[in-house]
Amino acid sequence: MGRTAGCQDAGALGRYRMDLQYDGTDFYGWARQPGLRTIEGCLLGAFVKMMGFEPTLRVAGRTDAGVHARRQVVSLDLPASGPRGALDTRRLVGSLNALTPPGLTVASLTPAAPGFDARRDAVGRGYRYLLELGSVGSPFLTRYAWHVGAVLDVEAMEAAGIAPLARHRRALVPASHGADPCRHHGRHRAR
Repeated sequence: MGRTAGCQDAGALGRYRMDLQYDGTDFYGWARQPGLRTIEGCLLGAFVKMMGFEPTLRVAGRTDAGVHARRQVVSLDLPASGPRGALDTRRLVGSLNALTPPGLTVASLTPAAPGFDARRDAVGRGYRYLLELGSVGSPFLTRYAWHVGAVLDVEAMEAAGIAPLARHRRALVPASHGADPCRHHGRHRAR
């Protein structure tokens, strides 16, 4: 019996798409792990408090500890209606955001086609690396940019395939393939 099947008198289930954003610094990745704060674990806990059951969450791509996501897509099945009529997704989004920790936001929850699968239907993933240049790093960028105090050879970086680079005062930001996850690798952070 799947986790969604445990909901009492749910009636017909409908497929939904949930879009998330999160700062993964204080999370141990996507997948639920006993005793650790994870994105999936926090969402499932919020669903249990709100709806009394854990829906099965299928994510476009699992993330590791410290990974940030600007747009993470999840597919899930929820009761299409309840005692008060149709599922109020706007209210559910507000409740989920109230019950999840800071750094995790449910941006939207919308009905999806019955066969929608966030993992199988993903059309791409992209990463963005943020490098902060200058002798002193900004405390506002510490979670998202790797501070590089040295002068960089931009032409050599571009020749190595790190281009195109957009130059923003003290930061170099490689082009991204849309809004996507940000990953921390030691002192590097990549989206």
